[in-house]
Amino acid sequence: TGAVASSDVCSPDLDATAPVRPAQEGIATDLERALMRLTVTERLCILLSYQEGMSHAEIAAETALPLGTVKSHIARGGARLRAFLSDYGMSGMEGESDAKR
Repeated sequence: TGAVASSDVCSPDLDATAPVRPAQEGIATDLERALMRLTVTERLCILLSYQEGMSHAEIAAETALPLGTVKSHIARGGARLRAFLSDYGMSGMEGESDAKR
């Protein structure tokens, strides 16, 4: 497998500066906007972990980042997502498997 390009996780159609709307108006869109507020590397690591189901070690191998850096990006990005989404009473990062660590 080759390294994942940051362009693979960046959507030009989303405006990262747009205000996040109330949950009843579209949680999926709000989550996408919150993800766009993360750094490219945080977003990449989080999407590979939670969307693709990759372990931290697999992400490190795929992205050529050190394992500790991957863990830091996932932890830091997850904390930022929880802060962005806290107004909706959801964190979006529940149930992380210990097997990924």
